[in-house]
Order: sequence, then C-alpha cells, then structure tokens
Amino acid sequence: MAKVTPMMEQYLSVKAQAQDAFLFFRLGDFYEMFFEDAVLAARELEITLTSRGAGAEEDRIPMCGVPYHSAENYIARLIEKGYKVAICEQVEDPAEAKGVVRREIVRVVTPGTVMDGKTLSERANNYLAAVVERSGRWAIAACDLTTGELYAVATESAADAADELAVYAVTEVVCPPYVSDRLKETLEGRLKHVVYTERQLIAGDDGAWLTERFPALRLDGLDGTHRSAAALLLQYLTETQKRSLGHLHEVRVYEPSVYMTLDPFTRKNLELTETVRDRARKGSLLEMLDKTATSMGARLLRRWLDKPLMSAGAIRLRLDAVEALQKNLLLREDMRELLKRVYDLERLSGRIAYGSANARDLNALAATLAVVPELMELSRGAGSELLGTISGDPDDGADIRDWIEAAVHPEPPASTREGGLIRDGYDAHLDKLREASKSGKRWIAELEQAEREATGIRSLKIGYNKVFGYYIEVTRANLGMVPEGRYERKQTLAAAERYVTPELKEKEALILEAEEKMVDLEYGIFQQLREKIAAEIPRLQRLAERLASLDAIQSLASVAAANRYVRPDVHEGFDLDIESGRHPVVESVLTSGTFIANDTRLTMDETRALLITGPNMAGKSTYMRQVALIMIMAQIGSFVPAKRARVPIVDRVFTRIGAADDLAGGQSTFMVEMQDIQTMIAKATEKSLVVIDELGRGTSTGEGMAIAQAVIEHLHENVGCKTLVSTHYHELAHLEGSLRYLSNACMAVKESGGQVTFLRKLVSGAADTSYGIYCAQLAGLPDSVIDRAYALLHEFEANAEARAAAPAVVGAAAGGGKPQRRGGAPDAAIHQLDMFADWNAAPPAPKRDPRADELVELVKRADVLNMTPIEAMNFLFELKKKTLS
Repeated sequence: MAKVTPMMEQYLSVKAQAQDAFLFFRLGDFYEMFFEDAVLAARELEITLTSRGAGAEEDRIPMCGVPYHSAENYIARLIEKGYKVAICEQVEDPAEAKGVVRREIVRVVTPGTVMDGKTLSERANNYLAAVVERSGRWAIAACDLTTGELYAVATESAADAADELAVYAVTEVVCPPYVSDRLKETLEGRLKHVVYTERQLIAGDDGAWLTERFPALRLDGLDGTHRSAAALLLQYLTETQKRSLGHLHEVRVYEPSVYMTLDPFTRKNLELTETVRDRARKGSLLEMLDKTATSMGARLLRRWLDKPLMSAGAIRLRLDAVEALQKNLLLREDMRELLKRVYDLERLSGRIAYGSANARDLNALAATLAVVPELMELSRGAGSELLGTISGDPDDGADIRDWIEAAVHPEPPASTREGGLIRDGYDAHLDKLREASKSGKRWIAELEQAEREATGIRSLKIGYNKVFGYYIEVTRANLGMVPEGRYERKQTLAAAERYVTPELKEKEALILEAEEKMVDLEYGIFQQLREKIAAEIPRLQRLAERLASLDAIQSLASVAAANRYVRPDVHEGFDLDIESGRHPVVESVLTSGTFIANDTRLTMDETRALLITGPNMAGKSTYMRQVALIMIMAQIGSFVPAKRARVPIVDRVFTRIGAADDLAGGQSTFMVEMQDIQTMIAKATEKSLVVIDELGRGTSTGEGMAIAQAVIEHLHENVGCKTLVSTHYHELAHLEGSLRYLSNACMAVKESGGQVTFLRKLVSGAADTSYGIYCAQLAGLPDSVIDRAYALLHEFEANAEARAAAPAVVGAAAGGGKPQRRGGAPDAAIHQLDMFADWNAAPPAPKRDPRADELVELVKRADVLNMTPIEAMNFLFELKKKTLS
C-alpha cells in the first residue's frame, strides 16, 4: 500500500496493540473498523461493508462502522460469538490537538470481562480464570469482575483443575503457552464456548509484583502456585481494563477437600443447574430451589449448589437458619418483602469501583442501604446463630446513604454528562449557575412575547437547536409583517425564515456558558462523590455478602415450607436412611397424580449396594437420581423431600445415567460409559456415592454382563462405597448370594388382563423381565411391529429352552467337522445317516478343537474376582480375538 493518511497511520499503530480483537476506532459519532476487522464484523453483525481511501487515490480499504450511542449492543453480539473488542477513544480535546487527535485503547472487552449488557446474566456469575502449572500442581485463580469475587485453589492434576473450572463455568481462560494445549485437551467436553488467551507469566517474584501493583489486596494463605495464578489473572485484567480494580480486595483461598466434589458429568446427569435436553435453567434443581428476591442471593444459592459443604458443623448452622425461617411464616414473608427492595449491591459496587456507575446507580445504592437496618433487625430476632452472626455487624452503610441522599437528584438522567445530577442547595456555585440559566430562559420567554406584540405576528416564536443556537422564527405567510431592519436573517427554511438580534446572541452566549459550566461542575461533583464511595467498596461488599446470605436462606426456607420438606439429620458416619424420599424436581412439575415415595436404607453392616432390576419406564432412574439429589441438598443446608432422612456426609457423588455418544471425539456410547466408570473406580472412596444406570449396555450381552459384574464386585470389595446400580441383566441377581453387602431390589409391576401398570415402588427382590415391547407399544410403534416382536420373543425363548434341555453335542457331519448344538439354531448342521455304518460299534469320539481347550484353560486361570473393569474388558477382548482367529 502507498503512503497512508495520518489518521490511518494512527489506526494501524493502535491496531498493532490489539491483534486478537476487533478494534472499535472512534471517529466522530461512529466506531469504525477497517481491513480484515471490517470484513469479518460486517459478516458477523450483518452490517453494510463499504470502503474508503487510505492514502493514494487508488488505495481503498474495507470499512464498516456502528453508531457510538448503540455500540454496546454490537459489542455484546460479538462477545456472545467468542470475540474480543478493543475500544479506542479520543483522549485529548480536539480544540487543543495539533494534527490528528490522539486516540488510545481505553478498554478491551472479552467474554470474561463483560461488565454490563445483555450477555451478562443477573442470576449467574461470569468468571474469568487463570491456570498455571508448577511442579505437578495446577493452580486456578477465578474472578468475577462484576462483583469483585476472587478465588484461588490448587489441585494435584489437570483433570481436577478442569473439574474446578467446570464448577465456575468460566467463559475465558488465561494460561501460559506451555499449559495451553494440555489444558484444552483435558477440558474437552467439560466446558463449551470458552475463549483461551495465552499470556506469559510474570517475570520475577509474583508476590512482590502483586504487593506493588495491588497494595490493598489481601493475599493471606496464598502459596507460590496460588500467587502465580493470581498474578497472571491480575496482569491480564490490568492490561485489558486499563482502569482501577479497587473492588478486588481479597483473594479467597480454599482447599478442594472442604467441599463435595461433583464432576461435570454428575452435574449434567443430575441436572443441578440446567437440563440435559435443552440446557435450560427451567426444570433443573436450581430453578426449583431458587425463590430468591435478589440477583446476588440467586448467585450465592448457585454457588452453594455448586459446592456442597463437607463440615457437619457448618451444615447444621445453615440448617438451623433455614429451620428458623421455615417455622416462622410472618418473619419469612416480612424479610422477603424487604429483600424485594434490595438492588444488586455486588454489581453496583463493581460499577462504582470501575467508574461506570451513573447517578441512578447511586440512588439504587441509597435505596438498598435504607432497607438494611430493618432487615438486620428481623434477622436478629430469628433465633438462629448464623442469622445472628449475619445481623451482628453494626455497619449498615448509613453514612454512605446520607452522602448520596444529600447530593444526588432523586430523578437524575441516565447520562452523567447531561446535567440534572445534583440536588439544589448542595453546592452554592452550582445554584448560582442554575439561577443564571433560569433567568436567561425567562428573558427569552419575555422577549418572545414582546416581539409578538411589537410585530403583530402571533405565530412568532423563539426556538433553539444545537447547530444554530437561539433564533426568532417567522412563517413565510407573515414575512410581510416583519419591520425592515429589525432582525438579522440567519437561516431560510421552506416554510419560514429564522432571524437573530444582537441582544439575543448576547443572551445566548450567557445561557450556554452557564449551562456548559453547570454540566461540567455537576459532573465534577458527581465524580468526587463516586470516588468517595469507591473508597468504601470493601464495606459494601461485606454488606452485600450478608444480604445475599439472608436471601439464599429465606429461599431454602420458603421452598421447604411450600413442599413439605423435612430437616435432614446430617452425620459423619456411613449409614443412609431415607423414609418416603421423593424426587424434588419431578414432584414439583407433576400435574396429575401423586409422586410415589420410596425408602432407601444403606448401612455399613447390612446393605452398602443395591442392584436394581425392573422394566423400562418403571422409575429406576428417577429413584436413583432422587437419592443423589437428597444427599446433595442436605449438604448445602437445605431441607429435603422425605418423611424422615438421616444422611451421611459424602465426599463425592458419581453418576452414570443415560446414553451419550461423543461423535466428534470418535467415541461410542459404550466407550463414554467406560471412561466414566474408570473415573468412578479411580476416585471413589468409602465416603462416596456411586449411581450407575444401565451398567454394561452398549456391547454384547455376555461381555456387558461380565463388565457389569466386574464393576459391581470391585465397588463392593475394593471401595466399599454406597452404590446404586440399575441393570436389565436379570442374570446378575445371583450376586446377592455371593456379595455380602449387596441386595437385590426392583420396581414393582402389576399385570392384569393383558395390561401392565408400573407402580413406581421399590421392593426387595429381582425382576425377571424388562417389558421392553410393552414400552415400545406405549411409544406408539405400529401393531404389526409389536405383534412381530412378541412372536420373535416367544420363538427366542422357545429356542433357549430347547437348547437348555438338549445334550450339548450330538456328533459331527459326515466327513468330520465342528461339533453342532441342537435347539434349532440358525447354523445347526443337517446330518446324513450312513447306511453302511456298523451300528453295534461304539460311536467315534468327537474331534477336539485345540483352540477350545486353550480358551478353557485361559478362563480357568483367570482371577475374575480381583480383576479391575478395564482388565476384564481387555481379557474378554483377547478371548474374542482368539475365537475369531
């Protein structure tokens, strides 16, 4: 390209600083994009692509733009698609600029640093995370920039780090190049639509850098690995946000072991925060439990569900608080009504610290602070230790509320540069300017009346616009009535003429000067107030945490009262005893009939594992899910759907429920299942709960049963955890006789007159059929298909009975060959009798197949009881290869 214009030269130098982002380059009332940015943006935003000259006349470059006032919507659309946007603004007064006005990037918006807009969910956090690996340990620092939350945790493996990132549901991950590929590979399938950003680690001492750049940031409990992750995260935020991060005042370090571990597959299978079918919040456990009145309460409740507690003492404190509100309807309703008047204090604090809060935000803050004293008074009278602790802090932010109410106008505009922000009487100089502006406008009104009387033109009016200022307008029909030389012509319109007078121009200058000074002065006063409040952000964040806790507790209490939930007896032993347990979500959406409750009893000395058989559609999966959900609900401090529940603390819940191909990864349903099973076997402990639905499906019957039995035996003998397994392999019911702590159970079925009724009741014993064809009939398959299926089933059963009753071997075909079995098998040989045979002679011995002998020996030597599932699968694979060779 030939030599470019000075403006384009400036653009190229700025763009070099943001190669991985769209550059929104401010030109007048538009943000313009050029070159590849323009081509891609025009396609993604569906806006017009044009061109402009960049230097020589023949050099034209692609260009597109979006209006300044509506840029937020376009930025949000790009962020939703996973892009980044660098915003470039004028940073000097054009009147004082020499040459091209200086422009700089003032902020880079990324998926993890969105502060407002439609991409930001009010009831969920938006986390950005940094991940580093040092000496085999993986550290994560996760931050929600909108609320100021900053967490740090270290794990022992990349897989554990990936599980933690899945808990935070991060939208962007920052990591050093040496971690990037490994992390992406490990995260595959756990996180969707994540932006990966590579950044080099801080050179030198991480702790010294953090202390120098963030002197007010509390770093208690951070080791070297934690500090590296926190430094990488804060370095990235400093580079992209280019403004104060004063609301990040504490890094909260925790150990993974203080919370129950829930891997992404378990969260998905149990539909804790979103449904499997359409990934919607509606229909999830969170949606059912969430009766919060505030956005920050909703976010806290989700964090509780994401990280159930492992401390019995902490769980009981939370249960005490829920019980206090559950039993007191009037107190709970009063608290809820007050909470409805509370704004999102966490995100208000973030915007104040960020410098983006307007006057309406400050009024929302004052309105929230006005509610706090009464809320805390209610909390103090609830009779709960936890609620007493929440209300025990005397700081209710009354002084901050007074500052706002004294200064900010009760009905300010949305913009901070339009005036009307500050109350009358707050600043004497501002009051004088306002009076000057008002008197000038009164003079204008009086002039208009005087001119109408002097000219006799009743339609004469004095107007104003930003381009021409004040003017006297006379319609064309009345132009003959204007005295000669009375006015100076200023503008000609199709239907009127506009004029000015020297006096009008003089007054205009005074009015506009006063208004300009007013706007600047008001903005300056507002900025000072906002900065004064920003210094109090730690106080506001502590208050927000207390209010969010009150809201989350009242939500759990409201749900418990409305749904007849009971307080669980949480203990640190093994035994689980649930009387009349129910599935919380299924019960809440049931429109007809009553939910059939079921008991569950798993004990260290009697039954540690249940092998559940029975038909499709009879409720096996619902039952197993409800047990897992009740245990999770108990550990977040919630009442549970049961008549009585004694619940042990579990360290992990594993679930394998439903079919799930990973076609992109080249893995079948069976392989995905085996990988899930491998994770369970590797990580389950005696304090875990394992739930497996339809174990062993996806392969041949023999191999499926072998794997299922091997897995059950391993969990029973080597792990000893609480286990719920459902299967259609009724043959596995014999395990009850050989495994001491395993019991059979099935879903009850009633048959009457050819009709089948699923009672959805768990009973002892094993089922002997799955009613699969009946379920196919319920699904609406044609009668011809159903009839044919029943006929084939009877034929298969008859053949099986015949094979079972017949001798194993009946001889060989003439001329020798492979021994054949009776029973009508499709490949059975037709034998020709030999008319010259000696019928008195003993029959010849059948020829032995040496490969069969080898297989028999391999099976005899196999130590089935001590095989792991993977070893069992490999063993079967080797046997099959030898059979086919």
